Amino acid sequence: MMVFIDEGGHFTENAGTSVLCALSIPSAAVDNLRHELTEFTRNWPRKDNELKGGLVTPFKLAALVGVLYRHDALLHCIACDVSRDDQGAISLHKQRQAEGITKHLPDDYAPAVKAEILGLRKTLEQLPNQLYVQYVLLSDLVMQAAEQSAMYFAQRTPEELGQYDWVMDAKDPKRVTTAEKWWKDTIGPLGESKSRQRPFMKVDDPNFDYRHFIKQFEFETDLWWPDRPRERVRGVDIKKLITDRVTFPDSRSDILLQAVDVLANYMRRVLIGEIADEDVFQYLGRLQLLRRQNDRLQCFEMAAFQDQPTSRPGLGRISSSMAKTARIMLVPGR
Repeated sequence: MMVFIDEGGHFTENAGTSVLCALSIPSAAVDNLRHELTEFTRNWPRKDNELKGGLVTPFKLAALVGVLYRHDALLHCIACDVSRDDQGAISLHKQRQAEGITKHLPDDYAPAVKAEILGLRKTLEQLPNQLYVQYVLLSDLVMQAAEQSAMYFAQRTPEELGQYDWVMDAKDPKRVTTAEKWWKDTIGPLGESKSRQRPFMKVDDPNFDYRHFIKQFEFETDLWWPDRPRERVRGVDIKKLITDRVTFPDSRSDILLQAVDVLANYMRRVLIGEIADEDVFQYLGRLQLLRRQNDRLQCFEMAAFQDQPTSRPGLGRISSSMAKTARIMLVPGR
């Protein structure tokens, strides 16, 4: 499985809704899909040699979605309207996360290890809120993409679950930025901590073949607790699943990164109300998986850092429209 990730918007207060999108594509389809998209879009307008959402008409969006759909691509989206969130709540969330990194750090740890952990906390504390929001959502998106694609392809092409490669649009094509490195270094331990409350989701049913996933990524380990004895558990090796398989290439080098950039751009314009075309909603819905959340069927997820954020009017209509064309998780007939 290859997963291509890009964002739309800057996650600042004046940006309105910003969105992160992940495009999961079966590895067996990637080369043919790259070739087909390169030829298919050869005469499309570009900026700096790249496809950009602002230059892609709704008609071309429909054609792009059609090609991706035929190759069984899945679109996962998570969005946040920072302008409707409380900056104090975001800062408090960041503070608690930083404190959690060192809360149970023993005094007798090796100095080098201790210094590395303290360095991770310091980097987090210095992250601007906009980057913190983006990387919290990125962590959620990556786990969502891993879970949903595993459920979907376990019924169709289970051999795709033996390896995941994560391709993220580089902030700076010349180097891995401090924030990118921090996220890559912390996704494993922070993901393990979160999984204590919410384990990796799988379907216990003979129609879902997780053998390739289990062989590559599941393992047994002693789970450490600060206030009780260690516990033997089975878990998912996030280092093997994600950390060791992340790259940050320049999007100009990959048509599939450009494709997810177009999709993220359109998702954001839909969510901020710039596009109100029902056809566009349904084009985007075709690549997303229908799921039930809070007793409603929906495709994308809206995140918030406070308990009762205000919601932009019209989101229900967008969600309902996308749901009409969304993919169904189960293989038809089951």
